[in-house]
Amino acid sequence: STKLDDIAMVRRSTDFRPVDYAARHLSLAAALGFDATHIVSTIGHVPLCLHGERHAQARKRIARLINEGAEDAMAVVETEVPKMLAQLHTPGHHNPMTEFVFPCVDRLISANTGLNICLPSDTLVSRLFSQTLGVAKRRRMNAELLALRDTIAAQRPELDHSDISDRIALFILGVDALRGTVARSMKQLYEDGLHQMTADMASAYPATAVPYVDSEATAACPIGGINYPEGTNFRARLDQFETCENQAHQKRFFGFGAHSCLGRKLALALWRTVVDSMRDHPANITVSDFRLRKDDVFAIPEVFEIEVVHD
Repeated sequence: STKLDDIAMVRRSTDFRPVDYAARHLSLAAALGFDATHIVSTIGHVPLCLHGERHAQARKRIARLINEGAEDAMAVVETEVPKMLAQLHTPGHHNPMTEFVFPCVDRLISANTGLNICLPSDTLVSRLFSQTLGVAKRRRMNAELLALRDTIAAQRPELDHSDISDRIALFILGVDALRGTVARSMKQLYEDGLHQMTADMASAYPATAVPYVDSEATAACPIGGINYPEGTNFRARLDQFETCENQAHQKRFFGFGAHSCLGRKLALALWRTVVDSMRDHPANITVSDFRLRKDDVFAIPEVFEIEVVHD
């Protein structure tokens, strides 16, 4: 649905649960003959994939983990991000993804999780929700999740299996979502013109990299005057909130209640720092190429190129 009130109702309602991603992976694995062991194991720690008490407990653990690493993550935002942006905006041709977005997100999530990990630009770790990946990529995803687990265990041998899984969940929830949000928001700022930026832009909301969320009705329910039976899949278009003039509506793409984004505070702090840094050092920047990758979950650039000219 694209109706804002309907989307809000579904995201708040306890009569909807996430689609069963684990069952989908297991079904495909059985039919197509690949190992989904580490995919399914990881899903059990990702709040967006869980319902009821398991969902509540997973959110508590992830919230606690984010809070424990918040000071280190904020230090990255405040001290490293302005320097990285200043380097990106030197005269010439640049690739914001490789020069800023990827390293920025890696540093932020690594600091938040107490690790030192740089995921490749084409990582499949955070595409766990995708339904369009072929067998080869699903095998690779499974292998990447195992490799990530081994890397975390090597860096933090004191962590148990559950602690490692929670950190993997943060990479899944944060990497592509944050990459896409930062990149799409920067593109908009470039196109609007950095010289036109005002102080209040830092308090506005960035673009979202999660255009929609799917849910399944656990009971018959009325939506928009239509009664839908139990088992109906409902796609909530979160990107509809981007264009709302009312900021109370705009912030809804961060989720609602029990499904609100746990990383919202950190994401907004990063956004405000990006805006402030761009406003303090304006340049004439032209977006020479920008294309989103083919992805059924995230809105994230596959190509992003700019040309920077100083007056």
